[in-house]
Amino acid sequence: MASQGSWARISKSSKSHWLRISGLIFAVTMTAVIRPASAGDSNTLLPILYSEGGRLCSVSATGKEGRACARTGHEIDSPSWQPRGRLIVTELGEHDGLHALWLLNAVGRPVRQLTESTDFYRPIWLPDGRHIVGLNYSITHTIRQWNEEGGKYTDMQIDGFETAYQRLQMVAISPSARHAAFVVDDFKHLLIVDIDAAGEHWTATSGGYRPGYRWKQRATKSLCYRDLGGRFVTSR
Repeated sequence: MASQGSWARISKSSKSHWLRISGLIFAVTMTAVIRPASAGDSNTLLPILYSEGGRLCSVSATGKEGRACARTGHEIDSPSWQPRGRLIVTELGEHDGLHALWLLNAVGRPVRQLTESTDFYRPIWLPDGRHIVGLNYSITHTIRQWNEEGGKYTDMQIDGFETAYQRLQMVAISPSARHAAFVVDDFKHLLIVDIDAAGEHWTATSGGYRPGYRWKQRATKSLCYRDLGGRFVTSR
């Protein structure tokens, strides 16, 4: 797991905690100890999710509703709401132990583990709310995409600039789902990627490997990043 200093440094720009996950037998271990969601659950989580000391917490955009946290009994990281949906995808596991990707319900109770998701991290939903993307250090230059139920998956190669980087660290998808930005290796470079209309081919753009940091949502519904020279580049 990343050190506390590393968590704080990354959190400053991404407003989330991030960690490296490991393990080979997570599905067997975790299935026996996680309580599934039940109809009696209450206290729906608020729109903005975050991890605090491994707990799943949430606030509203205005902060007027206070804070709502879920007691899962396990460490949570990188939670993400399904667009226009009622599911959450997140890393879930034990402190300094085994992690995998899980779907949670609206109150933070585990629903199901994503198939073959041990060692994957930083899951996000695609804008259509029907697909989930996750990263893994051991499959360099490749991402894994699941359907919204988490049962079926496809591994997709990112073409171009294969020799420029080794590890995908974070990912952001544009609202059109036609572009992606990956923070790679030392968190000081971005890899800009075009995605075809079918979502099956991911190709680094010409000059797509460059110094820079973070993407952020703008009122124009586009995503932009600022390079180290202070210049902004925008993509829908």
